[in-house]
Amino acid sequence: MRSVTGRLSLLGNGIVAGKFSKYSVVKIGDIVLNNIHIAESLDSFLNVHAQGDTTIYWNGNWLSGRQIRAIRTPSGDLYYLKRSILFVTFFVIFSILTIPILGFGLLLLPALLADFNYCLAATEFKAQGGIPIPL
Repeated sequence: MRSVTGRLSLLGNGIVAGKFSKYSVVKIGDIVLNNIHIAESLDSFLNVHAQGDTTIYWNGNWLSGRQIRAIRTPSGDLYYLKRSILFVTFFVIFSILTIPILGFGLLLLPALLADFNYCLAATEFKAQGGIPIPL
């Protein structure tokens, strides 16, 4: 899980697809993130007009792209995307079991491992008093 802290100064063009938005660019501090996804339920907490530093926690891989998973607002509130670790664990095991079938599991495994790592990070967010936001 990567994090970037700074003043949120730019949210580029957004495209809504299902339960996610894809921003062409997000500028936070001196860092520019291109083509980044965020869940619609978490998107409401991105505020360009807020005074102070915002922290964005994100991860990504070649299959699912970059995804914002949690946000710490300038007021100090931490919001994170709620995911079921049982759901992700089941699909990681399923993916490993389907590797012998034409290597199908190899296609899904990177994205699922990123989700599994996020589930572990979500327990840390919960311990820090974060507020879970359902997908």
